[in-house]
Amino acid sequence: MDASWMLDSLKWLGSTVTGAGFASYYIKKSFDHKFNKELAEYNLELNKELAQHNTKLNEEVESLKAELQRENTKEQIKYNMLHERRESIIEELNSKLLNLDSSVSDLMGLRNEIIETLSIEEAELKYFEVMQNMTELFLYQKSKKIYLSNNTNRIIYDLIGTVQVIGTQFYSYYIIGDKDVRENLEQNIKKQFKDDKSILEDELSRLLGVTGQL
Repeated sequence: MDASWMLDSLKWLGSTVTGAGFASYYIKKSFDHKFNKELAEYNLELNKELAQHNTKLNEEVESLKAELQRENTKEQIKYNMLHERRESIIEELNSKLLNLDSSVSDLMGLRNEIIETLSIEEAELKYFEVMQNMTELFLYQKSKKIYLSNNTNRIIYDLIGTVQVIGTQFYSYYIIGDKDVRENLEQNIKKQFKDDKSILEDELSRLLGVTGQL
């Protein structure tokens, strides 16, 4: 067999393989370029969408924060108005309590004892003054009870109950002439009423936020 033919065949085969290799390389390069280009375009579009989404999300978050702030502001305004209203109520309760305390204390003489020389007319005036101040306190508390706790209302009721007892005993002593009630009357004025009054004053101070540690 002619050896030159074989050499030519091998050369042709080598050139064919080499050509195929170059073709495969260029095809791969072309594919990689196209893929990278499409990938870059996809990433660019994705980044745009993410940026738009983040912008929209931030806007929604800011809108929600603003709405929450508005709601908090409304609630704070309501709270402040309620607190101011309660302060006004407490001040008025304290004013009426002072009037009641003055009239109850006036039932006793300068020596803090029952006045034996008090006339029926004078006794009636003192009695009606106490009853009037007690009624004013009671009616005011009744009209504002929704602003006060059950405990605060109970303390006021206890005080009013004590004043009712004092009024009944005072009337019995001076108007009816029942001298047996004198000791209890003095005890209720000097001790029980003062204790109830002190408890109510402490409660009103607590409601105002006064701790007593000034």
